[in-house]
Amino acid sequence: MNRLLTSDLWPVAAKLSRKAETRLAAIAYVTAETVKFGEDDVMVVDATRGAITSGETTAQVLLDAHDAGAQIYNCPHLHAKLLVMDDTAIIGSGNLSGNSPNLHECAVLTDQSSVVGQARAYIQQLREISRLLTRRELVALTKLPVVRRGGRGQGRAKTSLTKKLGTRRWLVGVTPIDEERMSAAEQATNERALSKLAAKRDVDRDELDWVRLRGSSKMRKESKVGDLMIVAEGSHSKTNHLTVIPPTTILARANSENSTFLYYLRSSRKPDIGKLTLAELLKSAGSNIVPSPRMVRELTPEVFQALERHWPKH
Repeated sequence: MNRLLTSDLWPVAAKLSRKAETRLAAIAYVTAETVKFGEDDVMVVDATRGAITSGETTAQVLLDAHDAGAQIYNCPHLHAKLLVMDDTAIIGSGNLSGNSPNLHECAVLTDQSSVVGQARAYIQQLREISRLLTRRELVALTKLPVVRRGGRGQGRAKTSLTKKLGTRRWLVGVTPIDEERMSAAEQATNERALSKLAAKRDVDRDELDWVRLRGSSKMRKESKVGDLMIVAEGSHSKTNHLTVIPPTTILARANSENSTFLYYLRSSRKPDIGKLTLAELLKSAGSNIVPSPRMVRELTPEVFQALERHWPKH
């Protein structure tokens, strides 16, 4: 499992922490109890006088975690944001603060054993160079005067992002579309989406490609921004000739009447392939899919990763 968390960072972290037997953290600033620490858990944090008096770290939160059984370490100059809960790690941008849910944060959620092991080792290294705080020291920190800083990052972000990015993988066949035969509503929707995406990415609209889905396919109903896809283009529905673009990411979606538009950028590092090569790659990956311009299929992670691995380089 490897997944990018965005607006769902802290709900996911809180849910995982409730189920976990052990929680290890190296998080620079802590002001909220979003993740509950308990017996034998570890929290490495910036608990310096400056961090406490500026309100970047809240001493009472550290004291509560200590009283619940956690070990609290003071690590000056810490800037990491890392959580390990059992066999899962979250590595990203967010401090454990009350304002973090209002910001545009992101983090990688992974259960890849090598990464989780490295994360555990890194927290252990931090413990070795940090100072374990006693309850008496933590109580003293709670009595320091606090003057909270204002400025960057205060308040809620004015715009929201996609709460949960897609993680699914698709193989879709398409044929050319006569844009003049699309309805006025479809044309308007497509134009708005293309203009918006081109402006945001600072690219020419001609560099953007799109797929139109109709009917009741699973891909049309369930695909999300962030999903990966392989697009096979045919000149007509019964052709034996396909131009298959390498794996790409769905960057945006737009809906109009009975159509859904998916937008993407072609990769410049891998070549297009033909129908025969795609069929050979699918077979070697253990899939029985027969490529065609009408296919809309969801691929397993294993099959998709095999296609990526063996995709021709030149």
